[in-house]
Amino acid sequence: MLRDAASALPPPTFSDRELPDLASDRRWSPHPSHCDEGWCQGYNGPNGSTLSASGGRAVGGERPSAVGTVSIGSREGTITGTGTSWQVQWQVGDTTYALRLTPPEGETLSLKQLRAELTRLQWS
Repeated sequence: MLRDAASALPPPTFSDRELPDLASDRRWSPHPSHCDEGWCQGYNGPNGSTLSASGGRAVGGERPSAVGTVSIGSREGTITGTGTSWQVQWQVGDTTYALRLTPPEGETLSLKQLRAELTRLQWS
């Protein structure tokens, strides 16, 4: 069995069914991305906005203050951030998933606009 050398835990597993189906949404096009741990994928979107999807092992520690919650597929997500970059996180077992939505450079996105964008995404 494969185990992490530092934690002795098995590696996290990621499931497409826990993420929105961005491949079928023609507004978002994937681009190469890099993350130090876990899984991540970046997308270019409408009018220069960007969306980053990621997943990794759930860890403790301080998190930014939540500004709200939202239904993420069949899960409940916690919203953090401001108008220049919003993040939604949700937990599935030992894995934390996140979506980060950033508006075009020099613009802002309201919490209401973030919620509307999340509603447009297709979930399994």
